[in-house]
Amino acid sequence: GESKKPVKKTMKAAVDEGMINNETLAYYMARTHLFLEAIGVDIRRLRFRQHLTHEMAHYACDCWDAEIECSYGWTECVGIAD
Repeated sequence: GESKKPVKKTMKAAVDEGMINNETLAYYMARTHLFLEAIGVDIRRLRFRQHLTHEMAHYACDCWDAEIECSYGWTECVGIAD
């Protein structure tokens, strides 16, 4: 598959543009970001990756992973689904 370049935007913009399915999902993604930063995760090594359609659980209409870049690559640490 083709990789897309990461983009930075506010949660509001991501919801308004349809990138994130709804405000509730965006809220929990933002809270997760704040928590990970508060416990010392380097935010330069933190990203949220949206699941592809074939990766999502049967109950999810949108799903994102918080991933942290470690010495062995990007690793999922939190999954947030709606």
